[in-house]
Amino acid sequence: LNASSFGCSIKLSWQPPPRKGCPVTQYTIHYRESVVLGKGNMTWQTKNMNADHPHQQFYQLWLECNQIYDIMVLAWNERGHSDIDKDSMVTVTTESGKHLLI
Repeated sequence: LNASSFGCSIKLSWQPPPRKGCPVTQYTIHYRESVVLGKGNMTWQTKNMNADHPHQQFYQLWLECNQIYDIMVLAWNERGHSDIDKDSMVTVTTESGKHLLI
C-alpha cells in the first residue's frame, strides 16, 4: 500500500494480489485517526469499492485536514478477504488547509 497526502485527502495505490484462479471482487479500505500519539479513535472506518476493473488499485480518500491516519486495504474474492497484517498498515498525515467546494 502506498499513501501520500494531497491537501486534506490521501491518495492510495496498491498492487492487486495474485489471482491464483480466483479474481478480486472488492476492496475494503480501513482507516482511523492514528493511535500513534495515543489520541486516536480505535474504531476503524471503512470504504468498500467493487473491483469492476481488473486493475482497480487507486482511490482518493477525503479526510480531516492536518490529522494523522492509519490505513489498510483488504482484497476480497469468493473465498474471503486477504490477511490482516499490521505490516501492511501505513500511517500518513493530511496537509493543513480547508476543503474547497468547487
